Amino acid sequence: MVSARVFQVLTLACMFGIAGQVDAANDAPNLNPIGNRTVQAGSPLSFQISATDANNDPLSFGTQSAPGHWPVIQGDPWTTALRSHPSAPAYYIDSRNGNDSANGRTPATAWKTLDRLQQVLLGPGDVVRLARDSVWSKQQIYLKTGSKGSADAPIIIEAYGRGSAPTISDPYAFWDKTRKHSCVYLVEDQSHIRVLELRMTLAQGSPAVLMQKTTHNITIAGCEILHCGTGVRVEGRNQRVLSCYIHDIDQSTGSGIGIVFLGEYFEFGWNRLSRCYANRPSDGKLDGAPFEFYGRVVLPSGEEVYDMSRDIVIHHNRVEENLIFIETYGDVTNLTIAHNLYLNSGPNPLVIHYDDCEHATWTHGSTYTNFQVLNNTFIARIDPEPGGWGMIGLLVDYDHMPDPAINTMTVRNNVFYTNYTILSWVNPLGASLVHDHNLFHFVGDGRLSTTQGVWVQDPTEVIGDALFVNAAAGNFRLRNDSPARNAGAPSLFSVDLDGTQIPAGSAPDIGAYEFH
Repeated sequence: MVSARVFQVLTLACMFGIAGQVDAANDAPNLNPIGNRTVQAGSPLSFQISATDANNDPLSFGTQSAPGHWPVIQGDPWTTALRSHPSAPAYYIDSRNGNDSANGRTPATAWKTLDRLQQVLLGPGDVVRLARDSVWSKQQIYLKTGSKGSADAPIIIEAYGRGSAPTISDPYAFWDKTRKHSCVYLVEDQSHIRVLELRMTLAQGSPAVLMQKTTHNITIAGCEILHCGTGVRVEGRNQRVLSCYIHDIDQSTGSGIGIVFLGEYFEFGWNRLSRCYANRPSDGKLDGAPFEFYGRVVLPSGEEVYDMSRDIVIHHNRVEENLIFIETYGDVTNLTIAHNLYLNSGPNPLVIHYDDCEHATWTHGSTYTNFQVLNNTFIARIDPEPGGWGMIGLLVDYDHMPDPAINTMTVRNNVFYTNYTILSWVNPLGASLVHDHNLFHFVGDGRLSTTQGVWVQDPTEVIGDALFVNAAAGNFRLRNDSPARNAGAPSLFSVDLDGTQIPAGSAPDIGAYEFH
């Protein structure tokens, strides 16, 4: 992991023409180390390179690695910019060496339990540091009512010291130690809070992280979430889940979903989501997804409401060994899926419900306005007998078709690799489904559609070999001679999954990676 980041920084250095000694063998700057640092396995490593350009102006490049067992996303900015200043006053909690009778204001006088934090009303700029190698069982982060930061001075909960990430395992509710609950529970009007670099596991009664609808401006970043019923449930507004590793969401007490969301102004970026599925207790079948938008809310009175969600961006994620990429049901405006890598997963990455899958008789039809699928690389698992609605799965009730005047979708700049279909049987949106500048790499019986004419190839779309660097080894970057090079339309984002600037050539490339 670290070596990949070193090469990335060196590449940046070359691009900006840093002056200095040059190794003639590879025409790269010869950077002499100024010291050595021993890094314990599983701990992050950060470093910075400073230099001057040809005009003697200072340049600085920095990076930080994720724990070594995490899948690599080379462009991931990690949590460095989200952490507190090292000298900031803080509360300290250490499960091994702490004492709840101490004042909690230094590592030497750290508290022992997460429950002790409930006695403090946190405000703007407060910092809570959790000791690495700590493990808290039957506890949770549940802040005192009224705790909130501000836009300029958020509350920051972060790891400190050396060793493994601070871990919350098998959490129970603060107010009821017989009730299984979430590792992190954010409630009421709590806002402007960052939770960084924790490990959460064995949350079975609730999602590992649960944000109530009234919360806002919450950031969960650099966390590992595993062996839970559900990873993160996001409600409210202005929430972010960044640089997390959410995997093996396999407890049958939950949904098997990595991130489930309902609200507005959400960002889910630079995450790794693997094996997000579980056996349904009802029939034992596998169910779940890395992402799910579920817009149906049943009030205590039994009334159903479909709160309109808006402005959701799912970008630069690595999704592998899953059943699908996302399932959606409800009403949403401006949902964007961009620059994601989907691999070793099922043949139907996008499962979009226009049908009413929640009722025996027709009650509600979902609406999606400005649904965008841009610059992704979808590598479907090659199943011997694939089925379903296709890679762009638009599920309909033929007696209640969606209105194309309000349901709009754009599919652009994507690479699709499959032995199945792009859109199987029906295009319910007609001209409101816009697709262009895509590349279709079909193997076996792969094809645009089962019903002829459902997906008519646009003149800007290519059917052929994507020419990946090394697909067998899992490298789905583009070769120099790939037909996806310089063949895309303008990109919504300025960097690809490696952090490479777009465009790197005469025009953007198709897919999640820009050739460089």
